[in-house]
Amino acid sequence: MIVSPVGSFDTWLTIYGAAGAGWFMVLSVPMLWQIFFETVLTMKMRRYQAAREALIKEWDLDKPEV
Repeated sequence: MIVSPVGSFDTWLTIYGAAGAGWFMVLSVPMLWQIFFETVLTMKMRRYQAAREALIKEWDLDKPEV
C-alpha cells in the first residue's frame, strides 16, 4: 500500500508554516530595514553635528541660525 505524503498532518503543517514564515518576512523586513537605516542616518547626523560644533568652537565663529 502506498501512502501519499499529502495526507500527512506534518506535511500540511510544514507547508502552512513555511507560507506563514514567508508572509511574516514580507511584512516585517521592510519595517526592519527602515528602522535600521533611520538609526544609521541619525547616528551620522549626530556625528556631523558634533563635528560642526567642534569647528565652530575651534574657529571661534558665531553659531549660525540653521
